[in-house]
Amino acid sequence: MKPQPNLQQLSAEIEELGRKVESIADPAVRSDVLALVHSVMELHAAGLSRILEILSDRKLAGPEAMEAIAADDLAGSLLSLHGLHPVDVEERVLGAVVKVQSELRAQGATLDFLRFDGSVVHLRLTAGGHGCGSSSSSLQRSVEDSIYDAAPEIASVQIELASAPAQALVQLQPLASAAPRA
Repeated sequence: MKPQPNLQQLSAEIEELGRKVESIADPAVRSDVLALVHSVMELHAAGLSRILEILSDRKLAGPEAMEAIAADDLAGSLLSLHGLHPVDVEERVLGAVVKVQSELRAQGATLDFLRFDGSVVHLRLTAGGHGCGSSSSSLQRSVEDSIYDAAPEIASVQIELASAPAQALVQLQPLASAAPRA
């Protein structure tokens, strides 16, 4: 766990930064900064609310509570954002790969995990040539979304696109013509 911050010092820093933001001369920039702060506060409020909801609805405690919170999309992403997620980032990435692999198989595509370099995930996507209408770019977006949902703290997802092996054509030999029946 991270050490507890000095709340008085942190509050003073926040107040000072708030005064600096209020003194920004450009009203558009000031408005954007305030909107950003407001959005971050709303995200955190929603995440805290979700955590309380999980704890009260399920009456969980200890490791079970942590698992439920970590498995929740909103609460888990906030834990990841702050480096507090109980499941290792690589394990979450691998879990997302396994999950998306089954979805891709239904579309005739395959996904291979190549490696994880600190904060970059390397994958190989082979789109099936079954004419199902799924473009490589839409499959790629789906894979990226799944990985970022599982581990929002990663820097990037590098997807190597591979071609599906060519389907072998079956040669049909003409049937030997039988003598016409009388």
